[in-house]
Amino acid sequence: TSIGSQPVTQYGVVYALTSSITAQNPVQIGNSGVFNAVDNATLSLNSPFTVSVSGLAGTSGYSYAAYAINSVGTTYSSVSTFTTQSANAPAVDTPTDTLITGTSATLGGTVETDGGAAVSESGIVYALASNPNPLTIGSPGVTKVDTSSPVDNGTSPAVPFTVPVSGLSFNTAYVFAAFATNSSGTTYSSPATHFTTLAAPTVTNPTVAALTANSATLGGDVTSTGSATTLSQSGVIYALMSNPHPLQLSSPGVTELDTGGTTGIFTLPATGLSGGTSYTFEAFA
Repeated sequence: TSIGSQPVTQYGVVYALTSSITAQNPVQIGNSGVFNAVDNATLSLNSPFTVSVSGLAGTSGYSYAAYAINSVGTTYSSVSTFTTQSANAPAVDTPTDTLITGTSATLGGTVETDGGAAVSESGIVYALASNPNPLTIGSPGVTKVDTSSPVDNGTSPAVPFTVPVSGLSFNTAYVFAAFATNSSGTTYSSPATHFTTLAAPTVTNPTVAALTANSATLGGDVTSTGSATTLSQSGVIYALMSNPHPLQLSSPGVTELDTGGTTGIFTLPATGLSGGTSYTFEAFA
């Protein structure tokens, strides 16, 4: 209502949880737990002003006061109080699925609002499409993948997020939902979204022929390229029967012979074998 003898350099509102205010810690700038919201509009004497405050806790009591500062000092109004309404659960929608392979996918969603309370957890939940249980956190057969940190946008703008999912099975149908959690509960995007991983190639009829003391001709038959139109690799892998490691690509003691992506029936020469020694092999694609 008065600027005093010097121009006002700042004005606004200070506020804090009422539970944090004491006689030794009043609602004043710089005190513990006290926040200030500055009004940047041009000052007009004897005209009421308002400032917007966000990030408050739901169902909580707050104390606040108006203030103004000039070169002489800071003046505060009398302290008033208010209580915030209870927060809602976050709003989540727009589930997305991209970069789907035979064993992985990138899944996501959008946090539209935080519901009035800080988001403590966000991410996706997924399960086999055949899983009869609810698609919710902790439900049998449901896997949760969190974002690296909770996605919280306050009230706007909406914030999209994605998470990588691995360890999926080839040519398998899944369902997923995006979720976000705050102190009022967890919300899931609805309805559940479906996706299917890519099918793996099909390889049959491993063959061995032309055995000698130190060589053999090994082969197989690629009967399908799966969900892809071409193959990146096909061939055989072999190892000593005594090798304790799995018979798979890049496994210790396993040798790979590659056709470069041939489909159909193929054979490859395996040389440098040891005479009188037992080997195991598989065709792959």
